[in-house]
Amino acid sequence: MAKRDLYDILGLSKSASDAEIKSAYRKLARKHHPDIDKSAGAAEKFKELSEAYQILSDPNKKQSYDQFGHAAFDRGAGG
Repeated sequence: MAKRDLYDILGLSKSASDAEIKSAYRKLARKHHPDIDKSAGAAEKFKELSEAYQILSDPNKKQSYDQFGHAAFDRGAGG
């Protein structure tokens, strides 16, 4: 299964600032946190949001993602 774009996960454009990334993550994390959202799949959605934020909040990881996409973080990809 193809991975979703990290910016799409957070509902942002690729030109989003650090403050916009943080704000979008916090808003969505509160909404989808497994302790609050009891629907099926809430934990998976929260995990997906957290992974997106982990990459996009780090300037070096964000630059790598912007340049190479998910391939920058795939284990086993040639390098």
